[in-house]
Amino acid sequence: MRAKGDGTLLLTTGVSPTVPAPFLTNVGLATAALRNWAHTLHAELRAEGIHVGTMTIAFSVAFGVVPGGGEADPDAIGDLDTFRAFVAQYGGAPGEPATSVTAAD
Repeated sequence: MRAKGDGTLLLTTGVSPTVPAPFLTNVGLATAALRNWAHTLHAELRAEGIHVGTMTIAFSVAFGVVPGGGEADPDAIGDLDTFRAFVAQYGGAPGEPATSVTAAD
C-alpha cells in the first residue's frame, strides 16, 4: 500500500468501546485498544494515501446473523441505538435492574 500510495485497512471491532456494556467489560478493553490503534494508524498513514478505519459490529457474536431476526438482522448489526436499547434492557448485573447507558463519543 505504501509503494502504491493507496489502500484501505478496515478493522472490525465490537461495540463496547462505543457503548459501555457491563457484560462486555473484559473484551471492551481489547476492542477499545484496537479502535484507538486504528485511529492512531490512520493519522500516521493518511498522508501516504492509506485509509485506516473501523467497523463496529454489535450482536453478531451473541445472536449470529439472522435476516429478519430483530437485533440479529444484518441491518441492525452496526446500529448503535439498537445496542443501547439492548444494554438498557439487559445490561444490569444479574438480579439487579438494568441501567441506561450513553455513548462515550
